[in-house]
Amino acid sequence: GVGSNSPVSTIGGTNAVDDQFSFKVVDSGGHIHRIRTEVGSIDKLLSIVASKLGGEVLPSSLQLKYIDDEGDAVVIGSDECLLEAVDLARNSGNNVLKLLVLKSSQLDESQKQAILIGGAIGLSITVLLGILLFSRR
Repeated sequence: GVGSNSPVSTIGGTNAVDDQFSFKVVDSGGHIHRIRTEVGSIDKLLSIVASKLGGEVLPSSLQLKYIDDEGDAVVIGSDECLLEAVDLARNSGNNVLKLLVLKSSQLDESQKQAILIGGAIGLSITVLLGILLFSRR
């Protein structure tokens, strides 16, 4: 075979070195970007996605999700999650995994963001009401 002189790819049964997979990344505008990369690193995938989206997009501001076999949108938050998503796709006979990409400004549904934003809005409304009531006297 082509890779027979590369012992790294067979050690421990994981061939993370040459284990490439194709991803179809759907951005917020509905545009689809095709990416082929190693499956072992979420950071690498995020940086490629960020460069595809262009502009001033930081990889750390992105969140990737995939639709699992039960139809749920699952967040990919680690290398393990990414490998699991790829395994699921392969086991379903798919050689491409479709990913949804969200920028942090669109992550309002995640509770952490909602609490932070909700807290900030609540605070500013309280301050505003205080000012309005105080100025009426």
